[in-house]
Amino acid sequence: MKRTATILCVITLLALLGCATAPAPERTRYLMRSSEGTPAGPVSHARLGFRRVVVAPYLKSLGLVVETGPGQVNSARFHEWAEPLDQGLRRFLVPATAAALGESVGGGAAYAGDWAYRVDLYIDQLHGTAEGDALLAAEWRIVDSAGVEVGRSAFSKRSALSGSGYDALAEAELALVAELATAVADSLRDLPKD
Repeated sequence: MKRTATILCVITLLALLGCATAPAPERTRYLMRSSEGTPAGPVSHARLGFRRVVVAPYLKSLGLVVETGPGQVNSARFHEWAEPLDQGLRRFLVPATAAALGESVGGGAAYAGDWAYRVDLYIDQLHGTAEGDALLAAEWRIVDSAGVEVGRSAFSKRSALSGSGYDALAEAELALVAELATAVADSLRDLPKD
């Protein structure tokens, strides 16, 4: 009886050691970049630009976020954005919006005082849903150089994933951000060119 208990303890200890030495899964990091490229730096000669790109607090971790139930989300541990989401979104949106609009678009607050119009963008939701979709909800306001709000718009869309897993989720989220860039460009198109 005592011998059986000792053997069981040794087996349990070996099993625990085996689990402790198992290698951690490799991290996968996704870049948020537009097919239009990335801006070389702040654009000072632009007529308009993104002054702020702000994300909801639950999106501040690097992990891709998935809805696990009503009002519940989980941030992935081994599937992450390669940089903070607000920075990646700015790097994506500046060239994508410029391409959709057909003119230079600035990014960052450094030259915001030189622009005739500034965009303040807030991303409220960007995650996978429990139903297997990607969801993006955003709103933005356009302010002129005098600080007067001249426009306000919103964007909300779901898109089915093309496959399963985090690769498909990242791909769907990038496609939604591209659509957001087009929507922002559309809201800027009719602003006076002074």
